[in-house]
Amino acid sequence: MCWAHSPLLPSQPHGNTLPRAEFERLIRDLRELGARRIEVCGSGEPMLHQDALPMIRLVKELGMECVLITNGSRLSEPVCAEFVDMGLDALAVSVHAGTDEAHRAITGAPLGERRRIMQILGHIVRLRDQGQAAVPSVGVIAVLQKANYRELVRLAQEAAELRLDNLEFVSLGINPASAGLALSPEEGEEATKQVVEADAIMRAVGKGSNAAAFLDRPRETEWTRRVFQSMPCYIGQFFCRVNANGEVNPCCGCSRVVGSITGQSFAQIWRSETYRLFRREALSLPERCEPVAECRCYTCGHYPFIVQYHEDLTAGRFANLL
Repeated sequence: MCWAHSPLLPSQPHGNTLPRAEFERLIRDLRELGARRIEVCGSGEPMLHQDALPMIRLVKELGMECVLITNGSRLSEPVCAEFVDMGLDALAVSVHAGTDEAHRAITGAPLGERRRIMQILGHIVRLRDQGQAAVPSVGVIAVLQKANYRELVRLAQEAAELRLDNLEFVSLGINPASAGLALSPEEGEEATKQVVEADAIMRAVGKGSNAAAFLDRPRETEWTRRVFQSMPCYIGQFFCRVNANGEVNPCCGCSRVVGSITGQSFAQIWRSETYRLFRREALSLPERCEPVAECRCYTCGHYPFIVQYHEDLTAGRFANLL
């Protein structure tokens, strides 16, 4: 189900590693521009980088919030101790099943790896609480598909027992390679029941899930078309994605490249005419009657943040930030 490295894909992407020096220059540049939050994630396993821990620590030393999204394969007790020591804000781990067998079938990980990862997550929660630290929050992410939709309650029971902070449900991104993993209407009904029960299990121990937002998502293929027929997209004002090859995309759902930090400062890219053009196109979505070029505007995973931004902007809640 991985959109970047699934064995179901007809070809695999070229592997890239962002050099530590480039990463540090980027992070310092972002800090100067006023960035507040860095998410280390995506298109591969970030903890495979040989300098991952010092790179993440730099984010915290510069005073920014830092979230790590990982598959958990490189987590260990010493690594978790470093996370607590550096003040990592949030750790989200992809654990896509409630049984080791299903997790192996989905991810290809060795049998027993899922259980090891869950035990490590329980360890970091105990380590954090024993030290009376506020962070990191610890959660698991499950992408729903045919191999796991009946296992969500079991996953929630384990997460609650380990006192993990959050359980996040994610819809499968359907493309030609993953179409066979999509849930049928009947399977979708069972998945809904599982999500509701899993949410109740988490809340019974004072923990949380994103069940409400997940179940509120429309079921249509182009399920955010209606959103952007009535309001602009603001993603270009407050978010971007920097890939391991240095290329900058203005959105996770957009393949358009607006620059590269190789040979350019991020500030130059952020203020470039290329980026301004993207922002203008995104703001004109209600008038365009079609997605922005090279972007998946009508299947937008960012829409909750954009809707909130629109509400804050139109209500004048940003006035005291100026």
